[in-house]
Formats: sequence, structure tokens, C-alpha cells
Amino acid sequence: MTQCVLTDPPDGSRVAVATADVIELVIPQNAGTGYVWSLVEHGEGLEVATEQDAVARGEDGADAAVPGGAGRHEVRLLAVRSGTWTVRLVCRRPWEDTALDERRLTVVVT
Repeated sequence: MTQCVLTDPPDGSRVAVATADVIELVIPQNAGTGYVWSLVEHGEGLEVATEQDAVARGEDGADAAVPGGAGRHEVRLLAVRSGTWTVRLVCRRPWEDTALDERRLTVVVT
């Protein structure tokens, strides 16, 4: 099992992994604005292991939590079946229908 970490992947990114690999997506966010990232689509061949918001880390690796400060959204996916799968995340306020930003990634599992 290998772990593939994608930090702030651009829209349209593509990654190839093997079955049983873990894909970790880390996207910066400032939840204090109300805009938060969420996973809205993943293929049948990917299982969501975890999805959580976390505080940003300082240069020393320690949590750099400050009120209104930056954070990150982390999604860990486990590749369970071969195929080509689309992963889609959106950044929006929970009470609004319109997204501020969106990321689509293609995951190829062999």
C-alpha cells in the first residue's frame, strides 16, 4: 500500500494509483469565512476513509491555529477497485447552492 498526497491539486488533475493505495487530498480553506470544502462525488472504486477539516501547520510542523486563521480540508480515499474514477470537491457556504470553487480530479486505479 502506497500513499499519494496531493496538496492543493488544480482542477483537472490526474493521478494513477494501484488497488489498496491511499489518495490523500489536502486543500487550503478559511472556514471562518463560511466557505468550506466538501467531497460531493467519488467513483465506486474509491472508498472514503476520512474527511475532515484541520488547522494549518506552521513551518515547524506544529498546529498554527489562530481565530479566523487558515486551515485545510483533508480527504483520504482508499482505492478498492480498478477503473477510472472522478473525484469532485466543492467550496461553498453550507446555506448557499452556488459554489465559490470546484475541483475535479481523475483517479486511475490499476
